[in-house]
Amino acid sequence: MSRTLDGYQRVDPGRPGVSSSWPVNRPHKRRDESRRPNAEPRTVCEEPSENATGSASQCISETLAEMSHELLTPLTSMLIYARLLADNPSTRLSDEEVGFATAIQRAGSDLLHRINGILDTAWLEAFSARREADLSAELARLMLSGPDLEASLAATALHLRQALGLPWASLQLGEVAADERHEAFSLHDERTPATLLVPTGLPRATSRRLRARVLPWLEVLVRTAQERERSAQALKTARARIIEIADRTRHQIDRNLHDGAQQRLISIGLELVDIEAIAPLTLKPRLARTATALADAMTELRDISRGLRPPALTKHGIRPALAALACRCPITVDLDLSYRRLPAQIELAVYYIACEALANAARHAHASKVHVELTSGSTIRLVIGDDGVGGADPSRGSGLIGLVHRVEALDGTLEIVSPAGGGTELLAEFPACCD
Repeated sequence: MSRTLDGYQRVDPGRPGVSSSWPVNRPHKRRDESRRPNAEPRTVCEEPSENATGSASQCISETLAEMSHELLTPLTSMLIYARLLADNPSTRLSDEEVGFATAIQRAGSDLLHRINGILDTAWLEAFSARREADLSAELARLMLSGPDLEASLAATALHLRQALGLPWASLQLGEVAADERHEAFSLHDERTPATLLVPTGLPRATSRRLRARVLPWLEVLVRTAQERERSAQALKTARARIIEIADRTRHQIDRNLHDGAQQRLISIGLELVDIEAIAPLTLKPRLARTATALADAMTELRDISRGLRPPALTKHGIRPALAALACRCPITVDLDLSYRRLPAQIELAVYYIACEALANAARHAHASKVHVELTSGSTIRLVIGDDGVGGADPSRGSGLIGLVHRVEALDGTLEIVSPAGGGTELLAEFPACCD
């Protein structure tokens, strides 16, 4: 008796010469990764940083692989036995028994194909879950790592276009209406709405995936990015306000010192001169020492006042203020300065950066020379470099950190390059329109 089943042929190695037609157990163990569309082989060890969803999908695939081995192997053995009973004349089965064995074999074959179909569907679901997890992770990275919200939206839209095979896609802030060429998906946010625009007439599978899998996650990401942008803006505003209050306080202290303590010390000095003129010779040395100490106190007070807010900066601008600062510095300072006046807040920031840089070069870097360059054009750029020992670390002290905060409050950037043994360079840039 010769029968075939669904085109599968195999010679049983345990029974030479006996032809057995039975469904072959397909290789579900660990699911051959080559069956993935456009994917290279991947293992658990190769991806230690998989997110939770991707790990779950891989766990599902491994569980199904174990199930395939546990279910398909005994089922296949049963089908082989039923086939042998039906096909082998030596078993001396009646026609009814042969029909019964054949029915068992057919029912088992149908069950085997159903199991294979279920496993294939489950594997596709697991692969789809992994694919969606990878897409979600990349969207989160793009949305939350950009320099600003608009740049993040543009990068996210570009990746969506590539990942979903869209001919065009755009993420825009605000409510944008759909038209005959563009379909609009609103990403609701009470304070700052956003809209995803895609071409009309997308394939049904792409549209379904976009609505069911991508849009909910994208809405959460856009909302998170907007909250992050608002928090950053609030922090920047608060920092600028604190710096403004601190500058006003310094200015008030400077005025109080000039109008109060300095004037009193000047009056005391004049009285000492009058007393010294009529004092006996035995008191003149003591009066002279007192006058010298008073002069030193006046000098220290002027230095304190000048450090708070130098009069030259307020009256004449940054060039005279930096020139006076260079004259007081104990090391050589080369100046290359812009000629035009800058906004007051930027001039003050430049002055404080120069004060900190020159003080660090003289006290800590053991430098012999400092170069200060200030230029203005589309941006205002300050470069201060020394030939000291380098190794400056902003995290070790409050001076440089305070400067970074002051610069950022003005929409500027401050970069510090200080390799060990290679000197230190400070690069500050401000937008020219800042005031």
